[in-house]
Amino acid sequence: MEVWTFRRTKSIFIILSVVGVTAILSVLQYIIHYYNYPVEEEINYTAIGCIIWDRKGAEWEKVDVEVRGKRLHYIFHNQRDAVQGDILVNGYSIFGNIDHSDEYMGFYTECHGEGFGCVRTRGDYVSCEIIALSEDFQAIVCGIYTAPSGSGEEDAKQEGQALLVIPGNDIGSAKEIIKNASQHSGQMDDWLLENGWNELIGINQ
Repeated sequence: MEVWTFRRTKSIFIILSVVGVTAILSVLQYIIHYYNYPVEEEINYTAIGCIIWDRKGAEWEKVDVEVRGKRLHYIFHNQRDAVQGDILVNGYSIFGNIDHSDEYMGFYTECHGEGFGCVRTRGDYVSCEIIALSEDFQAIVCGIYTAPSGSGEEDAKQEGQALLVIPGNDIGSAKEIIKNASQHSGQMDDWLLENGWNELIGINQ
Protein backbone atom coordinates (compact mmCIF):
# COMPACT_ATOMS: atom_id res chain seq x y z
CA MET A 1 0.00 0.00 0.00
CA GLU A 2 2.84 2.39 0.88
CA VAL A 3 4.62 1.56 -2.39
CA TRP A 4 1.46 2.30 -4.39
CA THR A 5 0.99 5.61 -2.56
CA PHE A 6 4.61 6.56 -3.23
CA ARG A 7 4.31 5.75 -6.93
CA ARG A 8 1.08 7.70 -7.18
CA THR A 9 2.65 10.72 -5.46
CA LYS A 10 5.67 10.48 -7.74
CA SER A 11 3.45 10.34 -10.84
CA ILE A 12 1.47 13.37 -9.72
CA PHE A 13 4.71 15.25 -9.06
CA ILE A 14 6.05 14.41 -12.52
CA ILE A 15 2.80 15.49 -14.17
CA LEU A 16 2.73 18.77 -12.25
CA SER A 17 6.39 19.38 -13.12
CA VAL A 18 5.74 18.83 -16.82
CA VAL A 19 2.70 21.13 -16.73
CA GLY A 20 4.68 23.79 -14.83
CA VAL A 21 7.65 23.69 -17.22
CA THR A 22 5.29 23.84 -20.23
CA ALA A 23 3.50 26.85 -18.74
CA ILE A 24 6.77 28.64 -18.03
CA LEU A 25 8.04 27.99 -21.57
CA SER A 26 4.75 29.27 -23.02
CA VAL A 27 4.97 32.47 -20.98
CA LEU A 28 8.62 32.97 -21.98
CA GLN A 29 7.71 32.45 -25.64
CA TYR A 30 4.92 35.01 -25.30
CA ILE A 31 7.25 37.53 -23.65
CA ILE A 32 10.00 37.08 -26.25
CA HIS A 33 7.55 37.40 -29.14
CA TYR A 34 5.77 40.51 -27.90
CA TYR A 35 9.01 42.13 -26.78
CA ASN A 36 10.07 42.20 -30.43
CA TYR A 37 6.72 42.44 -32.19
CA PRO A 38 3.66 44.64 -31.53
CA VAL A 39 0.10 43.64 -30.90
CA GLU A 40 -1.69 44.53 -34.14
CA GLU A 41 -5.22 45.87 -34.31
CA GLU A 42 -6.73 46.22 -37.76
CA ILE A 43 -8.94 49.23 -38.47
CA ASN A 44 -10.70 49.20 -41.83
CA TYR A 45 -13.70 51.34 -42.70
CA THR A 46 -15.34 53.48 -45.36
CA ALA A 47 -16.45 57.06 -44.79
CA ILE A 48 -17.14 60.44 -46.35
CA GLY A 49 -14.09 62.65 -46.68
CA CYS A 50 -13.83 66.35 -47.43
CA ILE A 51 -11.35 67.84 -49.90
CA ILE A 52 -10.82 71.57 -49.29
CA TRP A 53 -9.46 73.44 -52.29
CA ASP A 54 -8.82 76.96 -50.98
CA ARG A 55 -7.49 78.59 -47.81
CA LYS A 56 -10.79 80.35 -47.09
CA GLY A 57 -12.82 77.14 -47.12
CA ALA A 58 -15.16 78.44 -49.82
CA GLU A 59 -14.45 75.60 -52.26
CA TRP A 60 -14.73 72.03 -51.00
CA GLU A 61 -16.38 68.74 -51.89
CA LYS A 62 -17.28 65.43 -50.35
CA VAL A 63 -15.52 62.27 -51.54
CA ASP A 64 -15.80 58.57 -50.79
CA VAL A 65 -12.83 57.29 -48.81
CA GLU A 66 -11.66 53.92 -47.57
CA VAL A 67 -9.23 53.71 -44.66
CA ARG A 68 -7.12 50.58 -44.25
CA GLY A 69 -4.83 50.56 -41.27
CA LYS A 70 -3.23 48.94 -38.26
CA ARG A 71 -2.51 50.12 -34.75
CA LEU A 72 0.80 48.73 -33.50
CA HIS A 73 1.01 48.53 -29.71
CA TYR A 74 4.15 47.38 -27.86
CA ILE A 75 2.89 45.99 -24.58
CA PHE A 76 6.30 46.24 -22.87
CA HIS A 77 6.72 49.87 -24.02
CA ASN A 78 10.20 49.10 -25.36
CA GLN A 79 9.25 50.83 -28.62
CA ARG A 80 6.82 53.62 -29.43
CA ASP A 81 3.33 52.68 -30.52
CA ALA A 82 2.72 53.35 -34.20
CA VAL A 83 0.08 53.41 -36.92
CA GLN A 84 0.33 52.42 -40.55
CA GLY A 85 -1.98 52.00 -43.50
CA ASP A 86 -3.36 53.30 -46.74
CA ILE A 87 -6.17 55.66 -47.76
CA LEU A 88 -8.21 55.35 -50.93
CA VAL A 89 -10.13 58.29 -52.39
CA ASN A 90 -12.77 57.27 -54.91
CA GLY A 91 -10.96 53.92 -55.15
CA TYR A 92 -7.43 55.31 -55.69
CA SER A 93 -4.62 55.22 -53.14
CA ILE A 94 -3.23 58.67 -52.29
CA PHE A 95 0.07 56.96 -51.46
CA GLY A 96 0.60 55.41 -54.88
CA ASN A 97 -0.29 51.87 -53.85
CA ILE A 98 -1.44 51.11 -57.38
CA ASP A 99 -2.06 47.36 -57.28
CA HIS A 100 -3.01 47.21 -53.57
CA SER A 101 -0.69 44.20 -53.16
CA ASP A 102 -0.15 45.31 -49.58
CA GLU A 103 -3.24 47.10 -48.29
CA TYR A 104 -1.23 48.61 -45.42
CA MET A 105 1.56 50.04 -47.61
CA GLY A 106 1.21 53.79 -47.59
CA PHE A 107 2.22 55.55 -44.40
CA TYR A 108 3.91 54.57 -41.15
CA THR A 109 4.35 56.90 -38.21
CA GLU A 110 5.11 56.57 -34.53
CA CYS A 111 2.83 58.07 -31.89
CA HIS A 112 4.51 60.36 -29.38
CA GLY A 113 2.01 60.33 -26.54
CA GLU A 114 -0.30 63.12 -27.72
CA GLY A 115 -2.80 60.86 -29.46
CA PHE A 116 -1.66 61.85 -32.98
CA GLY A 117 1.00 60.61 -35.35
CA CYS A 118 2.35 62.62 -38.28
CA VAL A 119 4.69 61.94 -41.18
CA ARG A 120 5.66 63.54 -44.48
CA THR A 121 5.49 61.20 -47.46
CA ARG A 122 7.09 61.13 -50.88
CA GLY A 123 7.57 58.84 -53.84
CA ASP A 124 6.34 58.03 -57.32
CA TYR A 125 2.58 58.40 -57.78
CA VAL A 126 2.21 59.72 -54.22
CA SER A 127 -0.26 62.60 -54.02
CA CYS A 128 -0.13 62.89 -50.21
CA GLU A 129 2.53 65.30 -48.92
CA ILE A 130 1.84 64.89 -45.21
CA ILE A 131 -0.60 62.98 -43.00
CA ALA A 132 -1.59 63.52 -39.37
CA LEU A 133 -4.00 61.11 -37.73
CA SER A 134 -5.27 60.07 -34.34
CA GLU A 135 -4.21 56.69 -33.00
CA ASP A 136 -7.73 55.34 -33.45
CA PHE A 137 -7.85 56.52 -37.09
CA GLN A 138 -11.01 58.53 -36.39
CA ALA A 139 -9.48 61.93 -37.26
CA ILE A 140 -7.25 62.23 -40.33
CA VAL A 141 -5.80 65.27 -42.12
CA CYS A 142 -3.76 64.92 -45.32
CA GLY A 143 -2.01 67.60 -47.32
CA ILE A 144 -2.45 66.40 -50.89
CA TYR A 145 -1.60 67.53 -54.40
CA THR A 146 -4.38 67.13 -56.94
CA ALA A 147 -4.07 67.18 -60.70
CA PRO A 148 -6.99 68.05 -63.01
CA SER A 149 -8.65 65.23 -64.90
CA GLY A 150 -9.72 67.45 -67.80
CA SER A 151 -9.20 70.93 -69.19
CA GLY A 152 -12.34 72.78 -68.11
CA GLU A 153 -12.34 75.93 -65.99
CA GLU A 154 -13.89 74.21 -62.98
CA ASP A 155 -11.38 71.39 -63.25
CA ALA A 156 -8.47 73.84 -63.35
CA LYS A 157 -9.52 75.17 -59.94
CA GLN A 158 -8.88 71.72 -58.51
CA GLU A 159 -5.22 71.59 -59.50
CA GLY A 160 -2.65 72.15 -56.78
CA GLN A 161 -2.43 71.72 -53.04
CA ALA A 162 -5.53 70.79 -51.04
CA LEU A 163 -6.51 69.28 -47.72
CA LEU A 164 -8.22 65.92 -47.33
CA VAL A 165 -10.08 65.59 -44.02
CA ILE A 166 -11.65 62.38 -42.69
CA PRO A 167 -14.46 62.36 -41.69
CA GLY A 168 -15.70 65.30 -43.71
CA ASN A 169 -19.45 65.63 -43.69
CA ASP A 170 -19.31 69.44 -43.67
CA ILE A 171 -16.73 72.24 -43.73
CA GLY A 172 -17.33 73.21 -40.09
CA SER A 173 -16.48 69.78 -38.66
CA ALA A 174 -13.57 69.46 -41.09
CA LYS A 175 -12.06 72.70 -39.75
CA GLU A 176 -12.34 71.40 -36.18
CA ILE A 177 -10.47 68.22 -37.13
CA ILE A 178 -7.72 70.27 -38.81
CA LYS A 179 -7.43 72.49 -35.75
CA ASN A 180 -7.23 69.44 -33.48
CA ALA A 181 -4.50 67.89 -35.63
CA SER A 182 -2.59 71.20 -35.58
CA GLN A 183 -2.79 71.38 -31.79
CA HIS A 184 -1.58 67.81 -31.30
CA SER A 185 1.12 67.63 -33.98
CA GLY A 186 3.87 70.22 -34.20
CA GLN A 187 4.88 68.85 -37.59
CA MET A 188 1.41 69.32 -39.05
CA ASP A 189 1.11 72.73 -37.42
CA ASP A 190 4.38 73.82 -39.09
CA TRP A 191 3.23 72.49 -42.46
CA LEU A 192 -0.11 74.33 -42.25
CA LEU A 193 1.71 77.59 -41.45
CA GLU A 194 4.28 77.09 -44.20
CA ASN A 195 1.57 76.58 -46.81
CA GLY A 196 -0.88 79.22 -45.66
CA TRP A 197 -3.58 76.87 -44.37
CA ASN A 198 -3.53 78.53 -40.95
CA GLU A 199 -5.95 81.09 -42.42
CA LEU A 200 -8.54 78.34 -42.83
CA ILE A 201 -8.67 77.55 -39.11
CA GLY A 202 -7.90 81.02 -37.74
CA ILE A 203 -4.41 80.33 -36.36
CA ASN A 204 -2.02 83.27 -36.44
CA GLN A 205 1.57 82.89 -37.57
